[in-house]
Amino acid sequence: SSSSSSSYATTLLLLLSLLLISWVAAQNPSNCPKQPYTPLLEDDTVRIGVPINLGETKPTSGPLVDSTGKTLSTFSSGNAVHSKSMQISFELWAEVENAKAAAGNGIKIAGRDYLVQLIFLDCGGPTETVDCFNATRRLATYEFGRVDFIFAPYSSTLAPYAAAAAEDCQVPSISAHASAEEAYRCPLVEDGLPTADSNFIATLGQETADLLVGRCGDSVIDGVVQQKEKRWQYAVSWQSHAGNYLPGFLSLVKIKQAQTVFIFGEEASFTSAIRTGLSSAAESFNLAVVEDYTVVNPTGDDRIRLSYDPNDSSPSTDAVMEAQAIIDLAEAIRTFNPDAVAGGTYYAICASLMVRFAEINYVPKSIGMTTCVGSTLIANIPNEVPYLYGSSGWDYGLKGNAYSESAENPIFHFPPNAAGETAAVQFTNAFKASPRYTEYFGEFVESDRPSYQAAGGYVMGYAVTNAIRNTQIASNECGGDAGNSTTLDFLPAWQAPYIEGSLYGPVVLDDAGHNYAKEFVTLQVDVNGEIQVVTPLSSASSDGVYPMPGFDERIFDNDPYNNPAEIGILVLATICILAAIALVILLGVWHEKPQILAASLLFCEVMVVGGILAYVSLYFWTIYTNTLFCNLYLWFLVIGVDLMLGSLLIKNWRIQAIFKAAGNLKKTVIPNSDLVKSIVAVTLVDVVILIVWQVLFARVS
Repeated sequence: SSSSSSSYATTLLLLLSLLLISWVAAQNPSNCPKQPYTPLLEDDTVRIGVPINLGETKPTSGPLVDSTGKTLSTFSSGNAVHSKSMQISFELWAEVENAKAAAGNGIKIAGRDYLVQLIFLDCGGPTETVDCFNATRRLATYEFGRVDFIFAPYSSTLAPYAAAAAEDCQVPSISAHASAEEAYRCPLVEDGLPTADSNFIATLGQETADLLVGRCGDSVIDGVVQQKEKRWQYAVSWQSHAGNYLPGFLSLVKIKQAQTVFIFGEEASFTSAIRTGLSSAAESFNLAVVEDYTVVNPTGDDRIRLSYDPNDSSPSTDAVMEAQAIIDLAEAIRTFNPDAVAGGTYYAICASLMVRFAEINYVPKSIGMTTCVGSTLIANIPNEVPYLYGSSGWDYGLKGNAYSESAENPIFHFPPNAAGETAAVQFTNAFKASPRYTEYFGEFVESDRPSYQAAGGYVMGYAVTNAIRNTQIASNECGGDAGNSTTLDFLPAWQAPYIEGSLYGPVVLDDAGHNYAKEFVTLQVDVNGEIQVVTPLSSASSDGVYPMPGFDERIFDNDPYNNPAEIGILVLATICILAAIALVILLGVWHEKPQILAASLLFCEVMVVGGILAYVSLYFWTIYTNTLFCNLYLWFLVIGVDLMLGSLLIKNWRIQAIFKAAGNLKKTVIPNSDLVKSIVAVTLVDVVILIVWQVLFARVS
């Protein structure tokens, strides 16, 4: 019948539709919009997806914020704190680039100026690796509109998951801070075989991990294909290798005659990469490695999470286990007693180790650790942190040719200005002027400085700008790849720039897209809790303290006159002061005697008062309890000597003048008032010198 024929036809059509859908899905299993990737085709806008770890609270759908929107999230984790600094910098870059485009000097493609649009999607939370993978995939599959590039989330832990999702759709994933080499190696390949590793399977599931295996590409180093290594083909960075974090510290202590080094690190990929770099640097600097120690967290985590607190009366089970790991590490270091200790660490182990050192009253001659020298550590353990070395990708104090931009080619928009400000200072001023800064951090104070995460975020934007400018794009019309930018065009363009100097330092990219020319900054906390740059030497504000003073040498015993020498000074000074006071009284009693009149009573008393002041200085010379006392001794001593010697010399001058006049049969009268003026004049000169010294060179307790 006709109805049966119609039913069969309908069924057949449905089956054919299902087969067609299945075939399409097989060709594009992850629902990516287009392969190979062809960006910048729909409108005059470069659209950048930003999966960003903004904290625990996140919406279930839709972008978190756009380039002008207000965040819907709260901040909790350390990654979130760094991420919001990066968000400010991303928006600052977009604002500057869009202003340049409006003036006809923006990102030009086929002679047209392109705007920048940022699409943020939160991936924070307790399962941030999965969340960042899923957020990146949502962006890369155009759920919120076309996306041309992905800005990877902060940290070497999250970046590879974002890279995997972006790789699936062949969208370039760019990281500013993932410095561990593992963030760019394909984790789905073992010894050259395409096998999903256990971490990715556990995080993403077997099906998704297997899907990504086929996206791994050859790893090329110095033009040679690595047989037992694969890499993501669309993941790049302007950051240097994690192995470059601490060699500056080892170089510095080697100059200061260090001979041995104890290397340690946690099991995370970032810290493991740092240990590898430290071992290589120690060999280069001819430092003997006495131990390469792995800090194993008994809880099974790849890093220490809890800060060691010896005063905690009821610690958790995890806290007890992690504390034992810290105790074992400190004891191992004390056993070897090396000249230098260098560690690839996160914050908790860094703070915990310094607390443990103070508890056992031991420090090596020098210690440098990553990710811990900063305001948080100084605020939390102010007594333990002085003289600790650390490293950073960037610092506010960087200067010199390597960190300056030319007026002809201001790569990051901070050429020399009329005020003579460095590129770092100009960036700081722009960063603190951001409305989002006030929203996140409150009012900017002069002691605040942008983090290296902030500077790196800004630089990452201009990395995209530079790569697009180096890519030949003849058209922005849809409908075919001819003349349009593809990913294969983009990656060689990414590797093209060579920059001698910029806000972020020199830029030379290797085959893997890493900036191998960049030197990490070595920092040291000084005795006053201030962070000093010690390398690179062109930007150094201190030459570094080596060896570190022991904890017993740093503690000032605020118990004056507690030894025989101090007590002896106190007794002698007191006796002399009492004798001088008695002399002043006797001079007043005998003021009419001829001998006193002949000796000039006024100047005798001034001399004695000057002596009393000089004696008083001895009290302050031995009782350094605060900044005031540290400086008062010099005021008492100088003014006392001026009054004492000034009175003696001026009296002798008057006697000499009288006898000289008598020899010429002349009567000479020199009143006391004239002599007092001379003493006051000399004393005032020294007071001016003391004021200048107090302002510029005074001691600080």
